[in-house]
Amino acid sequence: MKRGQPEASSWGRRSFLKATARAVLLVEASGLPWRELFAPSVRAEDPVGVVRVALADFPALSAVDGSVYLVVAAPTPLFPVILTRTDTNTFAAVSSQCTHSSCVVNTYSEAERVLLCTCHGSRFTPQGAVVSGLAGRDLTGYTARLVSAGVVEVEIPGIGFALAGALVNTAVGRRMRLSFPTTSTLRYEIKRRTSMTTPAATVPFSLTEAGAATQTQLTGNGATATLYVEAEAATGFLSVSRF
Repeated sequence: MKRGQPEASSWGRRSFLKATARAVLLVEASGLPWRELFAPSVRAEDPVGVVRVALADFPALSAVDGSVYLVVAAPTPLFPVILTRTDTNTFAAVSSQCTHSSCVVNTYSEAERVLLCTCHGSRFTPQGAVVSGLAGRDLTGYTARLVSAGVVEVEIPGIGFALAGALVNTAVGRRMRLSFPTTSTLRYEIKRRTSMTTPAATVPFSLTEAGAATQTQLTGNGATATLYVEAEAATGFLSVSRF
């Protein structure tokens, strides 16, 4: 989807955007480094959610000026994020919520060279700065960075969640206990990566201390989830992904 579509300002009428997202956009809790995980207990509470975008899922982003909407799993409705490739290795991410009357702003137009809000004509740069029109403020911007040849990370404040970890001795050996709040109907996975810039691998877990660690997904129910993963003695990071 390279161009946005004009829509009225009612959020409910924009639900069509959810069907257009071609990738599962994971929102990760703060990564817990292994060197800290082997302390008696540790807690990561950064509220910033990290959305990892596989460029292969969005062909428009293969070229400079390509621009798409990202629909992110959040506890409360979040306006789609506009992600635009502004240079070979540079991306800009902003909220599509127009600061004039909360319409959905279009994705970047190569012809117009702006993000255009078709409700009342406000125009913005890919970075969200107001160019002209009735909007009195810039669009909300997010940090976006290319972390590998095929992956962009976008940081979105306010949609992260706390993750607590502790190393425990169980009947089947040492395991890492992870606890985090869940939102009803959203799904969760545990991820491990050797560094913050390498691809994450899904980690199986158990819902009990000594149970078989064979489960790979958990559906939230609004309560705090507690689960157990094998405590491998390796460097890297653990995180919880929500989608």
